[in-house]
Amino acid sequence: MSSRFAQRRKQQPFRYNIVSLLVLLGLVLLFAHLSYNMAQRLREVSGKRNAAAAELAEITEMSNGLQQELKALQTEAGQEAEIRERYSVAKPNEGVIVIVDSQEQETIPEDSTEEKKWWDIF
Repeated sequence: MSSRFAQRRKQQPFRYNIVSLLVLLGLVLLFAHLSYNMAQRLREVSGKRNAAAAELAEITEMSNGLQQELKALQTEAGQEAEIRERYSVAKPNEGVIVIVDSQEQETIPEDSTEEKKWWDIF
């Protein structure tokens, strides 16, 4: 009987080692999967955070521009400029000056030196 007991004892550690190794392998795979998912979420959140920071910068810039416009509209000159721009009105005895460009156009010689230099390279 003691020989049967000795045989069982020799076989049991091997079986327990395989089971232990499979359990450990399962745990390692589980932790690897969880780590991969966490890294993906981190990248996603980082991208969203960068987009939110860019949007915040854009909104802050827009807000600063609107505050400057508001300050300009609080002055009499700013109000007058806005009324003139929006409604195309003028003060009494105020005329319009039209500036006309000259009819002459600048001509470019056909054989310019830069063009010759460019074609001489090839």
